[in-house]
Amino acid sequence: GTQAVRAQAGAALEQALAAAARHGYALSIGEWHPNINSAGVAVRTPGGEVVALNCGGPAFLMPAQRLKDFVVPRLLATAAALAGDIGGTVVPIVSSPVRAPARRRAATPPPPQEKTR
Repeated sequence: GTQAVRAQAGAALEQALAAAARHGYALSIGEWHPNINSAGVAVRTPGGEVVALNCGGPAFLMPAQRLKDFVVPRLLATAAALAGDIGGTVVPIVSSPVRAPARRRAATPPPPQEKTR
């Protein structure tokens, strides 16, 4: 469940969730890939599902300050407009359960080839 995932992820996740709750958005600065930055906001639909709006790109085009100053205000405005249109609400990121990411299956190496002489 949620508590097990949080315990596994540790203090970094708790800090990120607390920051998302305070600010109303989440930033990923090189966390998924060292050269990719992004920002995201959450919207709860009338049915209770939580969906995310996200914008990101290469770190050289989307440094943290540009995300905060330019992207986040537009994401929040878009989330508010979407929520208003569908009868939903803009929610703090932490209001939805935290789920462990799906594990990727390791690529199977090709079988060894026989040496020909």
